[in-house]
Amino acid sequence: MAALVVVLAAACGGGDKSTASVAAETRKLPACAGVRKPIMRPEELPKGLPLPPGTILTSAQTPFPGQLVLRGVIPAELGDAASFFRDELPGAGYEVGRGDSERGEVEALFTGEGLRGGWRVNAIARCPEAVGLVLVIVQQA
Repeated sequence: MAALVVVLAAACGGGDKSTASVAAETRKLPACAGVRKPIMRPEELPKGLPLPPGTILTSAQTPFPGQLVLRGVIPAELGDAASFFRDELPGAGYEVGRGDSERGEVEALFTGEGLRGGWRVNAIARCPEAVGLVLVIVQQA
């Protein structure tokens, strides 16, 4: 992921949810996903950028101005989570770029709606029903 962040940084932005809503979604994840403390969708995450159903965000960081790094968990198998991003981002106005996959991990870059970004989903050990998510977005000037 460090390489993805460096690439995006060199190349250089949510729907509202109540705490009760976030907690209700957490119950949809298998216990093996290990979600401890979900966070609400950050305002910096464009409302039109789709996330897979049931995605729980767990961390949001802004390492540089205009950059957002999100971590979370998706209640889906690896292939299904990756397919969601490849299939749904274009319909939301984003162009999906070159991707990469290796055992237990799939990632790709995307652009559109005034930003550049990248997503990565990776397997969680002994938890085939959920995957980890890292989403990086960088606002374009």
